[in-house]
Amino acid sequence: MISKWYINAFIEVFDDGLEGDDDNLGWRDQSSFAEGSGFAGGANQTEEWLISPEVDLTGSTGLSFQIRQEIDFLGDPDLFDVLVSTNYTTGGDPMAASWEAVDFDKTIFGDMTTSEDFDFEDYDGETVHIALKYSSTDSDSPRWRVES
Repeated sequence: MISKWYINAFIEVFDDGLEGDDDNLGWRDQSSFAEGSGFAGGANQTEEWLISPEVDLTGSTGLSFQIRQEIDFLGDPDLFDVLVSTNYTTGGDPMAASWEAVDFDKTIFGDMTTSEDFDFEDYDGETVHIALKYSSTDSDSPRWRVES
């Protein structure tokens, strides 16, 4: 089950991609969770990808996936996505790969909430990368916290 791997390794696996820059834009490490935000003195336009290492699902069937997340201040639900690729090259340009969006509930909860199970059966036996894509605009800067 992907969710077990993801929960156990989330911060360690994604740590190299977390920025923590002083500009506070995009993904940053908040110790126990990753946070996507485009707010720094006001709304700012940004797009940041947090991409897992390669996940080999060979020999696996009936897969599902969950994330534990908090969504705040979201106006446009198209500003962030959970994406899956079977042709991304680790360390490469995410725009050079094909990505499939995972449909998930983007309701503003205000607290960490476990997502529904995402059906990953389409990826049985595949090697994939999972990406969290955060975007904000000059007028809409939601906050997306992902714990696992």
